[in-house]
Amino acid sequence: MANIYKVFKDLIPAPPLLVGKVIAIRPGHNIIELPGGAQVTARGPATLNTKVFFKDGVIEGEAPDLTVVNIDV
Repeated sequence: MANIYKVFKDLIPAPPLLVGKVIAIRPGHNIIELPGGAQVTARGPATLNTKVFFKDGVIEGEAPDLTVVNIDV
């Protein structure tokens, strides 16, 4: 018999790993600007004007400073 909890948990999508630039550091959270211009907040250590990886409101680490290319299909 299948584990019902595992089947249920597999239905919930995992939060995506996003990248953005730290534009402000506040006590308890940082403001991150996404490539499209939207701003979100995330917790964790960061340096101003660096790109970071973050997931589900938590900074995972520093991201390489590469250019972003959007391709419409």
